[in-house]
Order: sequence, then C-alpha cells, then structure tokens
Amino acid sequence: MSDQDSQMSVIDPTWLLIRDGKQSFQASSDSGLTEQRWNEYKVIFRRNKLSQGIRRYQANSDAFFIVKSEGLLDNGYSNGFLFCGPGPAHSFRPCSLNQAKGSHPYTEQEGAYSFIKLADRWYAFSQGPG
Repeated sequence: MSDQDSQMSVIDPTWLLIRDGKQSFQASSDSGLTEQRWNEYKVIFRRNKLSQGIRRYQANSDAFFIVKSEGLLDNGYSNGFLFCGPGPAHSFRPCSLNQAKGSHPYTEQEGAYSFIKLADRWYAFSQGPG
C-alpha cells in the first residue's frame, strides 16, 4: 500500500512528511494523501499496534514500521519491524549484515540497535541510545 504513496517519507497516525520536506497534520492535496487514504492507514496502524506508523526511505525502499517509540532524539528508542528494500545500499545496518540476529552498542558514529531476522528482508528491530 505504501509503495503507491511513495511521495511520502512518513505516514504517522497524527502527521505526514512528504519527500520534499513538507510536514502536514492533515490530509490534503498538498500532503499528497486524501483523508480517506490516511484513514485507511490509521485503521491498519491501529489493528497492528503501529503507534508511530511507517518511515520510508526513497533511496533504497527500506521501511521501518514503528510499534513503540519513547523519548526524544538521542535519548529515545524505537521498536518495530524493519523491511529491507532490494539492492546493496540500505538506510539500516541490519539490512547489509546478512545475519540472523545481532546488536550494536552506542558509539558516536552509530547509534545502538538490535535485530532478529524474521523472514527474507524482514527483521524485528530496536534502535535507541543503548
């Protein structure tokens, strides 16, 4: 479904981010989603307990489906499901590692994360301050 809305970087139950950097708190022609379409996402998010919706990365089709997120920026964490797009370049390190599970402690160059592979290109994923 989100592949059809590839102009969106963030589809959240409460806000939207369009790839050109415009943020919106309502569906409109400017946001790129109709109210009906956004409501369809909200039903799916609610049913699947995705409290923060989906973050999509246009460069490689990686997507992070966020189940729970708490805190702000470097002091926060997010848990959910990671989908790795096709190709060799990725926005999330687990997509490039070819491992069944793993973790990485926080460093100044790279934040902390842990993951478990669920299926081809799908991971349970947690990122946060460590």
